[in-house]
Amino acid sequence: MKKLTLTLILVVLLTVPTYAINGHISLEYDTLNKTGQGEIYLYEDYKDIRIGGRMVTDLMGFNLKGGFIPAGIPESQTYDLIIDYRFTDNITFTFIEGCKHYFAQSNYTRWQDEVYIKLKAKYKS
Repeated sequence: MKKLTLTLILVVLLTVPTYAINGHISLEYDTLNKTGQGEIYLYEDYKDIRIGGRMVTDLMGFNLKGGFIPAGIPESQTYDLIIDYRFTDNITFTFIEGCKHYFAQSNYTRWQDEVYIKLKAKYKS
């Protein structure tokens, strides 16, 4: 069921014109701890629904090549499928299905990958 849901959402996202997709790409790093995180988040807004996908890479070792090009050793990658439903102007429900995949250099085995489903309700005044 999960694979079917992800496949259907991916097909919908890929059939939408690319100029209509919103999102951001970000990279942050901590020079003291030499860690960092990169994120890609893309979404499409419909009438009352926002469908998006997010990929986050955590870096366990981080440095600057040549003094200015960010480079690091990835520890894990997180993939999320995010569906926001705006029930009213003040109430939003969010469904997140995702997984956190650990790489070999993180000292975790592939059996320790995390799979999750999150449900959120948000009220803003």
